[in-house]
Amino acid sequence: MGTFLLLIGFFGFFYALIMLILGFFIRGKKIFRPKLNLLILAGTFILFIAGGSMLPTVQTIAKQQSEVKSEEIQKKKEVEKQQAAQKKIKKKNRRKSKRSKKNSKKSRQS
Repeated sequence: MGTFLLLIGFFGFFYALIMLILGFFIRGKKIFRPKLNLLILAGTFILFIAGGSMLPTVQTIAKQQSEVKSEEIQKKKEVEKQQAAQKKIKKKNRRKSKRSKKNSKKSRQS
């Protein structure tokens, strides 16, 4: 409702302003009478102010959700890095254990 009143007031204000200016140059027609256009100008200005005061406020909830999502993404990345590091350690340990088994077999054979 507030947006509707704001738009009507906005466009009506400029319509009345143009008609008021044209009224000074064109005489004789009722649509160009300055008193009527001043009344329309005042009424649409009041509609504009009333509509602007009825607009909904901006909510900051969306910013908080995006921050939470970014924190979750960072936590997931950290977990993935830790898992990758653990896999590397396991591979190194496997290689060492294979080498030690080969060395122990060679020493047994000789």
